[in-house]
Amino acid sequence: MTETLASWHPFLVHFAVAFSLGSAACDILDFFLHRRRLEETGFALMMAALPFLILAVITGNLAEGLMYSAATALHIENHVAYANIGLWVFCGAAIWRLFLHLKKLYAGRVKILYVFVITAAAASLYLAAMHGGRIRHDGFPPRESGQQLMAPSADSTRL
Repeated sequence: MTETLASWHPFLVHFAVAFSLGSAACDILDFFLHRRRLEETGFALMMAALPFLILAVITGNLAEGLMYSAATALHIENHVAYANIGLWVFCGAAIWRLFLHLKKLYAGRVKILYVFVITAAAASLYLAAMHGGRIRHDGFPPRESGQQLMAPSADSTRL
């Protein structure tokens, strides 16, 4: 069961990163372009990102023990650190944004401060994603040129 849940991490984390970075991008563009549609889209993407972020952390914690090797130790450490920072800042910003949205206070200086906070959270999640990719690719021996990924099966001669 643990291995199955851990195997979902790459699938879930792509949604988490895409929704989070999309939310931050819409909020930053809204700050400069003053488009109501971008503000609404940024808010909707943020709310969509939260469950995927939480699920990505849970499955990532399960996967951490399965992928550990000497080659990936530093990347795992950095990946976990940036992911935790990004998750907590993003969740805090989401709760704050929800409060501001419900009270109709999302404007002016609060919006400026929010854009800085969400940019920091997005940068942290981006760095976590970069180290996560390195874990995946450094955790396996590199292929030599001409080497096949899988050995041909006995049935492949009939194809």
